[in-house]
Amino acid sequence: MNDMSKKNIKIMLVKSGIGRKSDEAFYNEDEIEDLEGKKKSKSSGSPVEWVEEESYFFKLSKWQEPLLKFYSENPKFILPESRKNEVISFVKSGLKDLSVSRKSFSWGIKVPSNKDHVIYVWLDALTNYLSALNYPKETEKLYKDFWPANIHIIGKDILRFHAVYWPAFLLAADIKPPQRVYGHGWILSGDEKMSKSKGNILDPIEIIDIYGLDALRYYLLKEVSFGNDGNISKKKLESCINSDLANNYGNLCQRVILFCEKNIGLKVPEKYDFISDDLKILNDFKDNIDTHFKYSIYTKKFDSVTNADKLCDAEEASKLRKQLDKQTEKLDSTITILANKLQRKLLSKQNRWWEFDLEEGILDSGKLARVITTPESSLSYKKEKDTEFKDTVVSLLIDNSGSMRGRPITIAAISTDILARTLERCGIKVEVLGFTTRTWKGGKARDTWIKENKPKLPGRLNELLHIIYKNADAPVRRTKKNFGIMLKEGLLKENIDGEALDWAYKRLNARSEKRKILMVISDGAPVDDSTLSSNKSNYLDNHLKYIIKTIEKRGSVELLAIGIGHDVTRYYAKAVTILDVDDLGSVMSKQLINLF
Repeated sequence: MNDMSKKNIKIMLVKSGIGRKSDEAFYNEDEIEDLEGKKKSKSSGSPVEWVEEESYFFKLSKWQEPLLKFYSENPKFILPESRKNEVISFVKSGLKDLSVSRKSFSWGIKVPSNKDHVIYVWLDALTNYLSALNYPKETEKLYKDFWPANIHIIGKDILRFHAVYWPAFLLAADIKPPQRVYGHGWILSGDEKMSKSKGNILDPIEIIDIYGLDALRYYLLKEVSFGNDGNISKKKLESCINSDLANNYGNLCQRVILFCEKNIGLKVPEKYDFISDDLKILNDFKDNIDTHFKYSIYTKKFDSVTNADKLCDAEEASKLRKQLDKQTEKLDSTITILANKLQRKLLSKQNRWWEFDLEEGILDSGKLARVITTPESSLSYKKEKDTEFKDTVVSLLIDNSGSMRGRPITIAAISTDILARTLERCGIKVEVLGFTTRTWKGGKARDTWIKENKPKLPGRLNELLHIIYKNADAPVRRTKKNFGIMLKEGLLKENIDGEALDWAYKRLNARSEKRKILMVISDGAPVDDSTLSSNKSNYLDNHLKYIIKTIEKRGSVELLAIGIGHDVTRYYAKAVTILDVDDLGSVMSKQLINLF
């Protein structure tokens, strides 16, 4: 890749950086956390240390906008959607130039022009996808047949290398990137990622020889939701085979076969359409399942609901508010224009709106002269018509998950700030709420579960953090600082949408206003690795659907949602999806305009 080297490589001295040799990577400050007095990588959990060395750098910063354009033009390049959102947020938050050589050790491939440097292992490793196809001999059949690859299936911990660095390298070298990158979760052994370096692996061939291929397939389909973490052990596999395959499905199949043999001679009946009675039974069954969805929480001991101003001191809150104000100044005028449009529409309805020429009501004095001049005319009455917006409260529920980091949460804060002030000027009360978790990977809740010998199907295993940025009764001038706190470093973690939505709904439903509107802004499905790896697949997904259905069925609160880069129409009956986070403000405004 000589062309790429000439245009995109530079040399400089790393004055300070955070790195880990076993991870073969450097980290930014927001990618590490302090645990028990030690700095560790959030993604791998490995301890990190400060290092300093001379290095060649790939000009990754130059490829921020080309990458975002590539993602936009190829919306299925990164899957699942939750991983895609993480990558796009990372890129939009700003790319730094990438160190692509090392001088602190000698093993590896030497930089051709400087033998003192060794090529960064990931730059070397990724090019193996091409060299295995005899690249740079692009005219050969092997390369023509297999590149670009249809799909790369890789672990979530190396997603950034394959979805950010690798396509940037390829675009720089004028080579087509693969068509798709799928970032799957981890296979866990106990509480740890299964890893050859840790030696905690299970031999799949040995498992197949003992238990059979179909039994292993069934277990993986049942317990390992594609895209999420999954746990596997011989003990769990045996339990699954005995309880499900032997006792449940095995017993069911045996009974069905005996019944069919006895009654229909094992003949398969012809296909026919369901009659109305069949459909009624099926629908009743479905409704019964939905009504009795069981959602459990292992412990609420570490959950918290807090006012935003408690998350940082006054000085930091002021700095974050100034940061938000600077971003607001740079914002395109579209949001402001739409906010003004919304204000004009609402204020126009604040004027008296009368219905005339009625048979009863308030006497219309303006038409008494008509009765005198035309005696056969009857008296005319009028009545004041209620306006739609009268006695209304709006609640904005903002997803504060890690995938919102960077541009999405900034735009959400700006849009919320402008709309809150607009609605307040129109006499409409506004509540602003946020939801995340107190920690990654379960924290104290998960530790408690582990200490209690890991009961099966524990339910939600993380510590909720629900945030009140603005109470509905508080004026914006007293709470405006709080909107900037959405930008606080380290605040955004995981998202358990179902419980957050239920919390916001109950707060809103308890109010006395006649009309109640709840708007949810989220960039993805519920994600909490600790919970998803310890329960049945789609556990959080199903709970969110249940809460939404319950709210929509009751009808006391109008529910709508805006999905950022993620199709939320599969959850919410009233929802829109935006692909560009910069459209959030205008879509929020349009949705409110449509409501009124």
